[in-house]
Amino acid sequence: MNKNWISLIIISGLTLALIFFWDSSPEDILGGLLSDQSQQSKRSSRADYPTVIVDNHHSQHFGDNGQLNHQFEADEVRHFQVKRKGPSQRDFTEASSPRLILFREDGPPWHITANNGRSQKNNSVITLTNNVVAWSIDPDTGARSELTTSKLVVKPDQHYAESDKPVKITTPESTTTATGMQAFLKQDKIKLLSQVRGLYESP
Repeated sequence: MNKNWISLIIISGLTLALIFFWDSSPEDILGGLLSDQSQQSKRSSRADYPTVIVDNHHSQHFGDNGQLNHQFEADEVRHFQVKRKGPSQRDFTEASSPRLILFREDGPPWHITANNGRSQKNNSVITLTNNVVAWSIDPDTGARSELTTSKLVVKPDQHYAESDKPVKITTPESTTTATGMQAFLKQDKIKLLSQVRGLYESP
C-alpha cells in the first residue's frame, strides 16, 4: 500500500513538472540568464566588428582661421561604433601605418609616423604605438630634429603630444633620453619629465 502511494506521488510530481516546462519559455526557466548573455553578445559584437573600413585613407583638417591644421593618412582605417543607436564619444577608429602632419604658420611642419594608431573623442585624441617617430626639418639648414618612443598621445588640433614612456630626442648637436615628456609642437617646446640624460657634441 505504501509503495502505491509513493508511486502516485512520483507520477503526480512528474506531471506537474511537465506542465510547468511545457507552458514556460526558456527565459522564464533560466531566470534571465539567456537575456544577459544575449545583451553581452550584442555589446561585444558591436565593439569587435568595424562599421566602416577604408583603405588608403587621407584626410585634411582645417582650423577656425581656415588654415590647414593637420593632415592624417593611413594604409587602412577601421571605425567602430560602440552604441547601436548611433555615434557617441565612445566610438573609436584604428589605423594601420598612420602618418600625421601638423602644419604651422611660422615654422616647418612636424611629421609623426607609427605602426599603429587609435583615435577617440571624434578624432581629437590619437594614440600612436609601436615605432613612433616624430620629426621636423629646418628649411634653412636641412637639420633634422627627431623624437622616438613606443607610445605617443597626440591632440592634433592643439599641436600637443605627450608620452609616459621612454623617449629619445636627437638633433645634429645632441642626443637626449628621458622617461615621459610633454611636447608643445607649435612652439617647438618639449618638457622632459624624469630620468633625463643628455649627450652634446661640440661643433
